[in-house]
Amino acid sequence: MRVVSRRTGLSADLIRAWEKRYQAISPDRTDGNARRYSQAEIQRLELLRDVVARGHAISDMAKLPNETLAALLAEELPSAADTATEETLMAYVAAIEAWDLRESQAILSRAAALRPPDALALEVLSPILRAVGDSWQRGRLSVSQEHAASAQVRGLLATLLQTISVDRGAPKLLIAAPEGHEHELGGLIAAVLGAQVGVAPVYLGANVPLAELESTLVRTGAEVVLLAVSRAIDDAELAALRTAVTQLTAHCAVWIGCPAGHALEALGALDRVRVLTSLPAFQTAALHLGRKA
Repeated sequence: MRVVSRRTGLSADLIRAWEKRYQAISPDRTDGNARRYSQAEIQRLELLRDVVARGHAISDMAKLPNETLAALLAEELPSAADTATEETLMAYVAAIEAWDLRESQAILSRAAALRPPDALALEVLSPILRAVGDSWQRGRLSVSQEHAASAQVRGLLATLLQTISVDRGAPKLLIAAPEGHEHELGGLIAAVLGAQVGVAPVYLGANVPLAELESTLVRTGAEVVLLAVSRAIDDAELAALRTAVTQLTAHCAVWIGCPAGHALEALGALDRVRVLTSLPAFQTAALHLGRKA
């Protein structure tokens, strides 16, 4: 079960619920009555995860064949919301390219007025950051323009985080980009998504020394630490992070947010470590953490 949970980004409790309540999958059993998941069942769980992340109810999706689920995910005709989001992305990048920061800020403000915080973060801000990064790599935007866009998105995310009310007794999630990692916006998006589902984020930002994390999580009483990593790492840094993560797991669970295929995925084999390679996967994990309150 641990391997399946790690590969799909779904909690063991959620996988069991999809099996028992909705009969979404039917794993074989070993002689000891433990579940045995085939590769096909793991792929089905991944399909279900993705369609649910797009807003479909699991009760509606559980009995559909894989072909239908895949077709839903591969639909080529964009919805009106998708079209509006694409127009927002294009308009925002164009405003940044023209150094019209007043217009780019107005675009963000209009998007924020039309969407709840989680939808804004997933559907607008995260795609905007990717679009800006792509434009910078293609030479359309300068470093200064990329920084200006990041500053605007950071400011909006910080405002969103302050507007979300979280219960005093909510489980705490410590969020940090480790030392040497300057990109903090993925962690800030995670903080917004976590707060939206009832988790109390303790957001530390970027470039946090690993030696500080252990004492910080003890002082804050965090139940989980999320390490947000976006850039590639070498073997020496992987070894250092492995040591640090192992030390942290003596106190609490550790989630690692990183791109799919990242070297840090290897740490998912450690006890109490979960690797999350997408924001929807994080959102699912945070939802179940929030339900502990």
